[in-house]
Amino acid sequence: MSERRSNAYRYKLIAPSLEQAVAVVAVLSFALVTIVFVWRTKYNLEFFPINGAFQTFNPSRRICAGETPGADFNPYLGLGTTYVIAFLTYIFGCNFAASQLSNHLIHVVCHWLAFLMLFRLCGSSIKNAIIFSSFIITLLLMAFFEPFSLYFINDLYYPADYRFFYSWQELMTPANSNLGLRSALPFITSFIALAGLHFVKKAKLQSLLLGGLIGVQPFWSNDYGIPSTIALITITIIYIVKAHSSRRAVHFSLVAVSSLTTFLILGLALTKGRLLYWLKENFTGVAADQFWYFDIRKYIFYPGYLRIQSGKIIELEDVVNYLFHPFFLVYLSALATITLAVLAAQKPLDRKQIHYLFLVYVGMTAFGAGTLSSLGGTFSWRYYNTARLVSYFIVPVAIILIAQRTKLSTHLQKLLVSTKRRYKNSLVDFTVISHQCVVVFLLTIFIAEILSVTVVHLPLTRAYGDNYFYVETLGGWLPNYFKAAFQIAEQIRDETQMLPNTQRMLSTYASMMDVVVGSKNVTGVDYIIHALGDKARQNYLDHWRVAPPEYITTIREDFTDWESWIRRLNWWFYRSFAHDYKPVVATPYNIVWKRSSTPTAYDTSAADCTIRRERNNTVELSVAIRNRLNSNNLNEVYVVDLALNYYLDVKPSGIPFLGKRELINATETRTPFSKPIAFIGNRSYGLPPRHQDWHIPVEVRPGTTSTLRLVGYPETRSTLVVERCSAQLFAPTSTFAVTKVLQPANISNSEWEKGISVASGEKATPLPSFMANEAVAATIYPGDTITFASSNSRRIVAVEGGRVWVTGPELDPLNDGYPHSAVITQK
Repeated sequence: MSERRSNAYRYKLIAPSLEQAVAVVAVLSFALVTIVFVWRTKYNLEFFPINGAFQTFNPSRRICAGETPGADFNPYLGLGTTYVIAFLTYIFGCNFAASQLSNHLIHVVCHWLAFLMLFRLCGSSIKNAIIFSSFIITLLLMAFFEPFSLYFINDLYYPADYRFFYSWQELMTPANSNLGLRSALPFITSFIALAGLHFVKKAKLQSLLLGGLIGVQPFWSNDYGIPSTIALITITIIYIVKAHSSRRAVHFSLVAVSSLTTFLILGLALTKGRLLYWLKENFTGVAADQFWYFDIRKYIFYPGYLRIQSGKIIELEDVVNYLFHPFFLVYLSALATITLAVLAAQKPLDRKQIHYLFLVYVGMTAFGAGTLSSLGGTFSWRYYNTARLVSYFIVPVAIILIAQRTKLSTHLQKLLVSTKRRYKNSLVDFTVISHQCVVVFLLTIFIAEILSVTVVHLPLTRAYGDNYFYVETLGGWLPNYFKAAFQIAEQIRDETQMLPNTQRMLSTYASMMDVVVGSKNVTGVDYIIHALGDKARQNYLDHWRVAPPEYITTIREDFTDWESWIRRLNWWFYRSFAHDYKPVVATPYNIVWKRSSTPTAYDTSAADCTIRRERNNTVELSVAIRNRLNSNNLNEVYVVDLALNYYLDVKPSGIPFLGKRELINATETRTPFSKPIAFIGNRSYGLPPRHQDWHIPVEVRPGTTSTLRLVGYPETRSTLVVERCSAQLFAPTSTFAVTKVLQPANISNSEWEKGISVASGEKATPLPSFMANEAVAATIYPGDTITFASSNSRRIVAVEGGRVWVTGPELDPLNDGYPHSAVITQK
């Protein structure tokens, strides 16, 4: 007996100090790993030219220049997320490096807060929630991200297309659209609400607080703002009903007045008085005109597995198949179980039940945001990454609540009591030992991190060496891959420095070059895919025409298939500038166009367009070029400008929201180039559901016919009517490319014959190569297409100095080498 008391007493003395040690070490480890991870992003500024870091920095750059979101430009990712990143960017220096640092920092902190709130809402103490969340984030950062990058851990998971790693990457890093920050809204709201309900004891003030939080939600982001508003209203109603037996109408009125007042005051402040304009642009423009899909594939349902390559939720059967996936069944069942448990609880709700209520709010918001994003775009599991995280918590809670309502809990409780009685001393000792092991483990990590920071990552400039170069205007280092684009941007900056910043350069995807040039997109839309709705598109064109910039940059089609899709969706802009601008130079990822003093004249004679109805919802368009071209042009592929007047009539289904879902999918069933559009093997894109004068490009070779199939959805209730189809030659496809003539060097020795390599290549895989003028070779890049005098077209694999490696079999020195020339196409 005395030994048991001694162990229990010793545990009571040791446990609190061990818990504090664990908490301190966990937080310090989390902080240091975060600093290393985040600070590195401030210097290594490598970026993807589209849908990435500059999508976040461009709004911050505008705010730092004095512009107001919602008034001067429409922040696509939402007002709340835009202001948060802009505020941090301003603190850290208002450059691209500051934006990168701010964005990575806020994502790690928000993910930590998400774990913290989930543990707290599930019943953990504040101290334990801090320990658990800090420990998890520390391990995740060290396992998956640079500079630690233990990527092999990912391979230990199941070999699926959508790897475990990417779900964490989407939430812990900015990824391509700040999903982690957007999804932090319910966790931030829960933190504020629970703190307010704890410290504010007066019932009316609590109602005002909840109402104010409801009014803030819509401004955060389009995908999370609306579901969070609905979910928060739902749990607020439950809370008031359970907390107050009388005068509920007063509390509901306070919530309504507070939410409306907060919405109006905050909206007017954030948009500088243009709240109504922002609402129209953000919801009637953006939300009503998102035809961001490629092909329509029906959901294929297997027992226990739902395979969705690409698809839209259109009809009731899609929703049924979609919700019958095991994940959604378990997730929604867990949410329903927790909700019923809260509703069945006695009045008033205790702290535990209030936490469960906010767990329901978080779960509802995460699921609602994923569903709303899938409705607006194309179904993707990435939209449900937050829901997957939440499921790790709500499912165990639901199981515990079910067990408490059955005899299973009685049996488990008896087993637990019996185990405690039999192994009481060893359990106490084990608890103490486990705490000690955790402290030692975390201290080891902590010491390793200190050594990593001080020895490896503190002298950050040493880590880059000859493979990186410093860009002062960005505030950090870029890989040499971007040097060509940087040098071209410097030349444009020097040439246009006397012009207003709105007349220097316009980029369909504004990125590093725009910052170096010091240009400002005159249209107010830095990513052309965000110019949604007829009004936004017309504003884009009007602003460009009033002050046409000296240069325009577009993404290269051979850099990403995405550009083929962008060009078709936004042909309204390409067809407007292509005759007035000429492509003059290419970077590894974009084409630079320069404004001409006189428009370039092309043969713009009419072409033939034939309309053939296949079904009620399907129309095939056949396009052919009339034989009016010179014989020299018969092998040239032309872009034909197709003008359509059409509409899609959809019969109502009687189901709200699903009855009038209207989609039109265009698929290039036959064209001269079998190139993918957006995804491999996919040659389709979307159209607005109706338009009187919509223009799309079709590639046609003289003497042949190209076909385009238009399909309206939902299939069984849609009638697609094309009232007019007129076709006109626009320009040869070569108009959109930069071409260079490159001559192999006049070198002949034991290794070279007429500039063509006759020795084994120095690369890992022997490849044919040739030697060219180093100055010209510096302007070509891996991925470019090169056509030799006698050999077929090849792809350039690598360029080092004047030596160029290409794909395919060996080159012919006699017919490909000096003095013959090769033509390089950069498109």
